[in-house]
Amino acid sequence: MTAEILVTLKQRIMVFDGGMGTMIQKEKLEEEDFRGAHFAQHHKNLKGNNDILSITQPDIIYDIHKVLTVARVLGNMHRTIRQNLPNFSLRRKT
Repeated sequence: MTAEILVTLKQRIMVFDGGMGTMIQKEKLEEEDFRGAHFAQHHKNLKGNNDILSITQPDIIYDIHKVLTVARVLGNMHRTIRQNLPNFSLRRKT
């Protein structure tokens, strides 16, 4: 999977959409977490500015992307299997 993503990134821009905000909220980050060392002296509150977390908390953002990427792959596999079953006169028993 990682190799496929790297190949795709070399060819075009990828946009990831998903539960980033929800996943960030689960981290229970405080003002100091949003500021990090880079924005420690900034004159405004930064809590809630999720965009700067790529700078101040890159490990958290990386881990969230890993989780969401795996979830997307598994979701796509499930969807593909479900869509393919009728092609073989098979369907899910309920």
